[in-house]
Amino acid sequence: MDLELQTTHLSKKRILLIFLIGFILSFVIKDFSIFKPISFYITSVHEVCHGLAAILTGGELVNINLSSQGGVASSRGGWFPIISMAGYIGTTIIGLIFLYVSKKESYTDITLWIFSLMMIVLNIIYIESFFNLYFISSIVLSLLIFASTKLHFTRYIAVFLSSLFIFDSFTDAKLYLFSFFFGKTSELQNWVYTTDAGILARHIGIESLALPIAIFIFVINLMLIYLVFKRMVKD
Repeated sequence: MDLELQTTHLSKKRILLIFLIGFILSFVIKDFSIFKPISFYITSVHEVCHGLAAILTGGELVNINLSSQGGVASSRGGWFPIISMAGYIGTTIIGLIFLYVSKKESYTDITLWIFSLMMIVLNIIYIESFFNLYFISSIVLSLLIFASTKLHFTRYIAVFLSSLFIFDSFTDAKLYLFSFFFGKTSELQNWVYTTDAGILARHIGIESLALPIAIFIFVINLMLIYLVFKRMVKD
């Protein structure tokens, strides 16, 4: 069945091509300096999702700290299980929103406009260290996304960002499953202290739950992706 997005005529082949590019880039994005700003930006979006989950569940976002080791969103209160899972689930939801609105130029423009302004404001308010490479990358890329709404290929930008956010949301599952199937038990122990799934498992008090939690988040994301693609085909 051919997937044609109304008005813009973004064909299924073009969408799959953009997703393939995003998929490949998601594997090398942290290994090449030229792509580091994109990696930092995705990390900042991930941490903002944690922070928003804290606020939405009755807590408070204290600050966001970005470094070469990744990002940390410090919060008080709220419902921790939702907060801890919100990073990857949040980036998937944002990615799917970008994908869905790409069917119409006006929807794409206003979505990217709102998103980029939100990221600029939240970064200025909550990122702990101003004017380091991570903060600057997030602000500059947010401004570029905002400026892109004046162009005629914003739908492609939206689909590309969508692919990066969606594939980044599989990070925990990739780390745990790779370590599990290749018998790298020492790496599994390290992931318990550095991944969202591991942090939630330690919060529950059962570290061995880290792998099931990572798979659970992965399955939720796959279900969300399926539902959005199914709706797009119908539309």
